Amino acid sequence: MQQLANILNEIEERLNESKSLEIAYENDTPIIKDVKGIVKYKVSKNEVKGIRKRKGKVKEKTKKVLLKLSEKLIQNKTAFKIIIWPKVVELRFDLDRFISIYDKEVKIAGFTSKEEEPLSYIYNILETHGKIVFLKPLK
Repeated sequence: MQQLANILNEIEERLNESKSLEIAYENDTPIIKDVKGIVKYKVSKNEVKGIRKRKGKVKEKTKKVLLKLSEKLIQNKTAFKIIIWPKVVELRFDLDRFISIYDKEVKIAGFTSKEEEPLSYIYNILETHGKIVFLKPLK
């Protein structure tokens, strides 16, 4: 129980700093890591120098929901990533399955129903945040 509290405190600190994070497991123990993206092309620091960077700030209401979601997912030993964008926070399970959390709505992609795991663990928490929209897969 103490370990869960420590993990949730670290998640909250990272959300306050607007840092994306990943929860992975080693020997059934949750570990917080920095999110690593997919690198398709090497870019030098000089090439990136002039590009403006916008960092998203996680709103208080969204932060509370993310902490509840994180707690439930960790209790069910589910690996996930929290990715912070300028206007949305993404809860990502794999490449095709993710949940986008906006101010007043939640968009779910890659799931066919609310009974599908790990969505079934957290669906009732998502309902408290706002309107839920299931996105249809592209054909």
